[in-house]
Amino acid sequence: AIGYREIIHYIQGEIELDEAVRLIKRRTRKFVRRQVNWYKIDDPRIQWFDMNPATKEKIIEYIQSPGGWRNE
Repeated sequence: AIGYREIIHYIQGEIELDEAVRLIKRRTRKFVRRQVNWYKIDDPRIQWFDMNPATKEKIIEYIQSPGGWRNE
């Protein structure tokens, strides 16, 4: 998980808190870039959902549908 290593180094007195925060932000940006490169918006294997209050029902409907996640 992102951040554990940096916080442990901070707790052990190896780095300052602002350095730990800077490193966590950098690792988070790198992680996001890898995810963006891996998961393409136009990949037909991925069902994307807009997150809003009605999304829960749409996700349940998709999972339970004949072509949904549970039935592949």
